[in-house]
Amino acid sequence: MCLITEGISQDSCEVYTVGGNNRVWLINKSQVEKIFYNTDGSIADIVLKLVSVGVWRIMYPVKVADNTAGGNSELVIGTGKHLLHRLVGTIPLVTQEALNLASEIGLGNFFALVETKTASEWPNFTTENKIMFLGGKNGMTAESVAPNLGLAVADGQTIPFAIAGAQTKNIAEVRLTYNAVPVAPTNTTKGEYLSQADWIARLLDSAVI
Repeated sequence: MCLITEGISQDSCEVYTVGGNNRVWLINKSQVEKIFYNTDGSIADIVLKLVSVGVWRIMYPVKVADNTAGGNSELVIGTGKHLLHRLVGTIPLVTQEALNLASEIGLGNFFALVETKTASEWPNFTTENKIMFLGGKNGMTAESVAPNLGLAVADGQTIPFAIAGAQTKNIAEVRLTYNAVPVAPTNTTKGEYLSQADWIARLLDSAVI
């Protein structure tokens, strides 16, 4: 049997939390070189694969309608036990570019980063919102992708989607190492960052490891 090794106590002042999420990014699982973990199970860094000299793979932002993006981890009990990570969201437009993305979501295997609406409590990053990592070791694949042209004038046109995957670990918070002078990661060492925004910018820029 597994024994509890750490509890959570009630502080004298409760922390305010807000449900829902602001932004979503998808990372192709096959393009990840290394995921670094802290000893508490949180994410310390993510390094993407090198394409050619000075050019790295990137992650991709997914525009989602407000109050539609959500992530969770659910215990599934069968012959054994596992955790099912799931990300849902609604792309708030139906353009050719959005349809192309929908097709790729339907066929791909992904990790996801989700910026929540709750402030981070991690030291040196408390001015930014908490970022969560979904996809564990195995990634997530499509459960549904459903472009919708609407029936009535007021319906709008949207693309709801859901991706999910079975994992052995829970969803994880991103907890970066702070440094006023950023240090780039390598394939064997995690990086150090001035802010979460700098970290996100790195993962979106093919010219920066």
